[in-house]
Order: sequence, then C-alpha cells, then structure tokens
Amino acid sequence: MEPQLLPVLNKNNTSETPTKAEEHDRNPVPERRKVNSFLDAMVDGREYSSLLDVQPNNINLVEEIQRALADIEKARGRRCICYISNVLRAGEPSTPVELQDDLPFAELVGSIPVETKDIDIFVVTPGGSAQQINNFVNRLRPRFDNVAFLIPHMCMSAGTIWVMSGDDIVMDERGFLGPTDPQVLNRENRMVPAQSLFTLVHQIQEDGQRAISKGQQPSWSDLQLLKLLDPKELGNALGATGYSEQLVSEYLKKYKFRTWIQHSSTGAQVNDDDRQMRAKEIAKKLSSHDAWKAHSHGIFRDVLWNEIKLKISHPDDSTLRAMRRMWALCYWIFDNTEVRKLFLSTDYTLLKIKPKTGEK
Repeated sequence: MEPQLLPVLNKNNTSETPTKAEEHDRNPVPERRKVNSFLDAMVDGREYSSLLDVQPNNINLVEEIQRALADIEKARGRRCICYISNVLRAGEPSTPVELQDDLPFAELVGSIPVETKDIDIFVVTPGGSAQQINNFVNRLRPRFDNVAFLIPHMCMSAGTIWVMSGDDIVMDERGFLGPTDPQVLNRENRMVPAQSLFTLVHQIQEDGQRAISKGQQPSWSDLQLLKLLDPKELGNALGATGYSEQLVSEYLKKYKFRTWIQHSSTGAQVNDDDRQMRAKEIAKKLSSHDAWKAHSHGIFRDVLWNEIKLKISHPDDSTLRAMRRMWALCYWIFDNTEVRKLFLSTDYTLLKIKPKTGEK
C-alpha cells in the first residue's frame, strides 16, 4: 500500500442527484456556500455538521490538518503527534493497529526534535495488535520524559493498553476507551473476544456441576459446545489475555503511577506494592468480560474515574476546542475519501489510502 497525499478539493463531494421534483421545486435548497478553508468555516459546538453546510473550493486538506495540529500544540504548549484511524470503516484493511504501522510510526517519532522531552499523542483507533502497541511504547518512553494521550473519540482494546503507558490521559467527554480483553482467531478464522470463551467454559462447568449435584446428567447441548471448542484456541485466548493484563499492569506502575505518592482517602504514603496492586486491579477490571459484556463496550471518562479509580484529566477550553476541530476535520476526511489512517506531526504527514481493487 503506497502512502498518498490527499487531493486538493475543487468540487462538491456528493453522490446525491437531485430529483426532477427537486429541480422544479418553487423553493429549491440554496447552493452551499463555497469556502477555501474548512477550519475557517467550522462552527463551535457543531464542528462536523457545519462542514456539511459548505462546499470546498481549492481546499488543501493536508494544510488543513497541519493547521489543526498547530492549534492543538498552541493550546497545550507542547509538541503533538497524531495516530488516527478511520474508525468509521473499522474492520477494513489498514484501520487496526498492525505491524505495517511500525516504520511510519518510527519515522513520525523521529520527526520530533531530539531536545523535545514532553509529547502529546492524539489517538483514535479501534484497537489491534497488542504486540505492536508494545513496539510503540518502546519507541516513545525511552525518548520522552512525559507522554500524555489526547482522546477525542474512540480508543479501544489495544489502544486502551497504549493509553495506560502515558503519564496523563486527557479525554473529551465524548471520548471513550474499551475493554482490553484480546480477540483471537477461531477455527472459522473469525476474531472472537478471548474472555467470552472463558465465560462460556465457566458457565458450562457451573451448569454441569449443578446438574451432577442433583443426580442429573450435564446438558447434552453443553457437552456438544465443549466438543466444538478448540484447546489451541483456548490456549491462545489464555495467553493473549495474560499478555494484555501484563502490559497494562506494567505500564501503569512504571509510568502513570510513578507520581502517585499519597492515598487521597487516608493521606498515607504510597509505596511500590501499592502501585503494583492497584495496577493489577485495573488490568484485571479492564480485561473482564463479566464487567463489560462486550468487546466493543465504550468506557467513558466518568466510569474510568468512578468505577475503575483511574485518574483522567479534562481538557481546558482551548484544548477541548482544538481537539474537537481536529477530530471533526478527520471525520469529514474519513467519510469522504479513501484515507484509512493518518500519521501526523508538524514535520511529517503520511496518509494510508484504501488499497486498489486486487491489492492487499
């Protein structure tokens, strides 16, 4: 897949054709106002929908997203890099975190001046490879003293694991993380949440033990389900779950909790054992299928704070405005072009485009 730059937009990007009734309507819908910049036309509070009211005229989208990034950096007073996936088309090629992201991400990090020690990561992702997330972390943490994650929207699964490696997590109220229970391939070559397999097995075991205690035979249907379960599949699920929990626990203790020095409830000093215990509790909770019921369940910042006891920062007004404007612009791009992923700094822009028919 070759990275490509976005074209300059000269036309009305719509596939809708007016009907004859519309053409002869006495009160036709007025033509959309032509604009030379989406950001200049964007309305606070309706950042995305305001873009649908205008017609792009000679807009260079690369320049627009660079300008949106500059606004984030101005609001935060520090450098920022972006890893943004087209979650509108999640599941299509190139949208999840994958091995093919490794070199572009390395180049993206390398585009930041060596003297820079504090960095923001603006991230939107449906999840993907936990192993590749570990590669990302290993490129970031030796390089930067302080890493903060900016979450405007979705940051699921492996993305949530990544966020746990930050010193700070800054979330819009519209943003959400997701359960870290990994997905594994089943015998039909379909991805299934690992924790759901464990839940099924445990439920069959409990039902079987209950039947035996009453002098009955286990359910025939349950026995057939057990026969269909692949031991290798269960083994992969167990290993993947352990790996995800290990990464979350390790990242929290090493990075986010390193400045946690006092218990807010008692005032007592925090030691390494406290940090490790709390990190493991959060890792277990985030990977729990029983807690979230679905791999796609969104976990919003109030839940992260109140139920998981994970400190989440709220963006100030200028940061929030810049984050929403960036995401609205990316949302429009994802909805109207073939872009599947965006790697961005003020000195680096790479866009992954949907492969042509027949390409992988």
